[in-house]
Amino acid sequence: MENPSLIIGDGNWATKESKLLGSSKILGKYLPVEIDTLRASSATVVNENGVLENACYNLLSYSEEFDNSYWIKADATISSNVILAPDGNMTGDKLIGSNSTSQKAVYKAFNLSGNTFFSCHFKAGEFSNVGLKLAGATTASFDLVTGTVISQTNCVASIVPLKNGWYRCSVFTTTLTQYAWISIADNVTGNGTNGIYIWGAQLIEGTQERPYQATTNRLNFPRVDYTNGTPALLVEPQ
Repeated sequence: MENPSLIIGDGNWATKESKLLGSSKILGKYLPVEIDTLRASSATVVNENGVLENACYNLLSYSEEFDNSYWIKADATISSNVILAPDGNMTGDKLIGSNSTSQKAVYKAFNLSGNTFFSCHFKAGEFSNVGLKLAGATTASFDLVTGTVISQTNCVASIVPLKNGWYRCSVFTTTLTQYAWISIADNVTGNGTNGIYIWGAQLIEGTQERPYQATTNRLNFPRVDYTNGTPALLVEPQ
């Protein structure tokens, strides 16, 4: 093929702006093929603000499986795969409060120094308020009926409406992250049945919010680099 847009290999690094052309030679003809991204570990890129940060990478394992023992339950249980998730699959879980007045939550401990985004998808059930927390004094709460931020402390909170009553709630902090904490924020007593619907949690380091990535594809994601001031695909040898 004459003048290919990019040759990947020979131990070279490369960047490519605009489209990336892939081809396969079959019976003497070059036919277009899809190019997949495959990476065995995390990586870094220069973002839109010229800051070096980790490539879009979901630090959470089991991001759609809150019933897994990876997630610690506090006065709560999880009923798995009970509702259609925002992606149209029956993978939405229900966070159910126990018979107590204490905060009903599911969480995972972390130790991050700052510039962290934490998000999760929610839909109102019998309860309609949800809380996200990254540290003891870094919290936010959201109303899943009105689609509004109720409160935010030491963080920047946002809520984005999706289809079928789902919302993506997010918090951003520049300070310490001790855990990714999801709780039923209604000040009510649980009964072992009532709760809220949850799906798709994501924790990333960086200064920009990113599209949700499930745990299964958190590494295999193209690296878009802004080293020269414009977005370019960054490719490095295996």
